[in-house]
Amino acid sequence: MSRERAYVYDLHITPLWREVFDRLYCKHAKLPTFGSVLEINCGTGGLALEIAASLGERGKVLALEADDALIELARTKASITNLKNVTFGHVSLLDGIAELYDLIIVDLSLSEATDVAAVTKLLRSGGTLVVKYLGRGSFDEVYSVLWEALFEQGVAAEYQSKLEQLIHRYRSCEQMAEYLRSLGLKSVRNYRHKEEFTFSDAKEFLDSPLMQQFMDDWMAVVKPGLRQRLSKNLRSVIDRDRRGFEVSIKANVVIASK
Repeated sequence: MSRERAYVYDLHITPLWREVFDRLYCKHAKLPTFGSVLEINCGTGGLALEIAASLGERGKVLALEADDALIELARTKASITNLKNVTFGHVSLLDGIAELYDLIIVDLSLSEATDVAAVTKLLRSGGTLVVKYLGRGSFDEVYSVLWEALFEQGVAAEYQSKLEQLIHRYRSCEQMAEYLRSLGLKSVRNYRHKEEFTFSDAKEFLDSPLMQQFMDDWMAVVKPGLRQRLSKNLRSVIDRDRRGFEVSIKANVVIASK
């Protein structure tokens, strides 16, 4: 990601998306006031900086991210706040970590690539794991208009299986809780919030920086040669007989102890 795109991310993705999950976490769990904290997929560092400020000299934060431009922006923010107890680095540093942490926060809402089972091994006994993730039922409105667009192209039956895989890609609360318990975690609590995004028309939806984070996955339902046509049909379906287009997600934060 370029520096320009990192600023677009911080302007659009951070307040509309990341802060939804961060508020949900802060609502149900107090910010730590001591100890060591590891955050994975930290974006531009908003939550990491908030936690570092809460810890002061009583703790430290290591915040990791896969995108170099986002890391640099997070470091710039840290220098402005003059916080000395937070370090931002690339997520590849995970492979060399030997230290155990009192609190680990993993954000899976934009990327599910992180191996939660491996991360759990870095959690101190008695420590807390927090996982932010999209729950089952997210983007159902998008999947509905996708099916309509595929139907109008005459290929709905051909791509029904792939669309169903897309619909069921996100875990339910029960599935996430069961998974964490299988890792030996206990006192699993899941908190959910429905967030809605309203677009005036198909163009605003398709051009949205936030929705573009997911667009490649949605378009991958069909073969590359059909994607441009699918996008055109999608615009037609959304704008026909609709006064705006509303998209909802199930934002989830699950908290567990080791």
